[in-house]
Amino acid sequence: MDLKNYTQVLIDGKIYTLGGSEDEAYLQKAASYVNDKSAQMRKLPGFTKQSADYQTVMTELNIADDYFKALEWAEGMERQKNDMEKETYSLKHELVSTQMKLEAVLKDLEERQRELDRLTKVTAQMEEELKEAREAAVARESEIAREAEAAKAVETAREAEAARAAETARVAETAREAEAAKAAETAREAEAARAAETARKAETAQTVETAMEAQAVREARIAQAAEPVKEGLSVHPEGTARELNIQVSETIQARENIQVSETIQDRGTIQATETIQATESIQATEAIQARESIQSTEAIQARESIQSTEAIQARESIQSTEAIQSMEAIQATETTTTVSLSEGNTATGSQPLQAAAPVTQTASPAETARKEAAVTLHTTGISDEELAKKALQAAKKANSHRGGRR
Repeated sequence: MDLKNYTQVLIDGKIYTLGGSEDEAYLQKAASYVNDKSAQMRKLPGFTKQSADYQTVMTELNIADDYFKALEWAEGMERQKNDMEKETYSLKHELVSTQMKLEAVLKDLEERQRELDRLTKVTAQMEEELKEAREAAVARESEIAREAEAAKAVETAREAEAARAAETARVAETAREAEAAKAAETAREAEAARAAETARKAETAQTVETAMEAQAVREARIAQAAEPVKEGLSVHPEGTARELNIQVSETIQARENIQVSETIQDRGTIQATETIQATESIQATEAIQARESIQSTEAIQARESIQSTEAIQARESIQSTEAIQSMEAIQATETTTTVSLSEGNTATGSQPLQAAAPVTQTASPAETARKEAAVTLHTTGISDEELAKKALQAAKKANSHRGGRR
């Protein structure tokens, strides 16, 4: 059985004892409400003039009015409470959804931050590689300039060497011409000597002929003088014999002189002929040697020019190809990084950031170009004629390249 609480209250100036299951404060509050309501009704004009029953009924009606109004307000509060509970449930559900979205967004943000950090590192690495590539390109350009300068120096040295060779050839040609002039002068002198010798021979022959005629005359005279001797006449026999001996000696000496002169002339002619032939042979040999030396020098210079030109062209082609490939790879990497960053900035929470596609680079054909240059520069086993043809072709190509560069 529930215990009741009792308390004394003051209602309309009278003391009453109230009992109930509620606590005393609640009972005092209810009594105070009725007392206040009675006081409020008595303040109405003419209310106290009414009968006690009327006053009681009016008080009860006002209390009932307050009750129903309070009940209606309570029902409104109940409905508002229910609506608020529904709204609270909806807000809680939306809060949970928002929290889940927030967690997803925070997770995506962390992933993007990590991706951004990675891309920042990649960008820094790419910038470093680009810087190294630019420095390498500058170094290659310097190397190419130095090689071009060295090639120019080599070309200048070769031109100087060719000029010296040409000067040497001109000096040799001048010497040969002088030697030929000397040989021609010697030949002319020999020819003049031969003509003089021929004249001397003719004069000697004429002299001999004259001597022979004189001898014949003297012999005839001796024969005529000998006839009287045969007939027994003595006409100065000693003088005649002496004259005969003198004439015979003169004849013998004249013949010996003619033979010696002819021998000397023949020997001089033979020596002059041999000298001319030896000089001509020496000149021909020197001309052939000089021509062969000039041809071999020109062939060697042409071969060296071809090799240096092709080597420089191959090196420039390889370096330009590698520089272009490195720059294209760097530009492609930068483009890919920019596209990836743009896609990452426009991504939503439901679409996580995707990693940038790897950049594929084509293999450098430096080794192939070097092999081709080596095959081009390989001249072992090539004949002189083919080498000369290649030298002419290389010279034409070099002239065309120089004209195009200018």
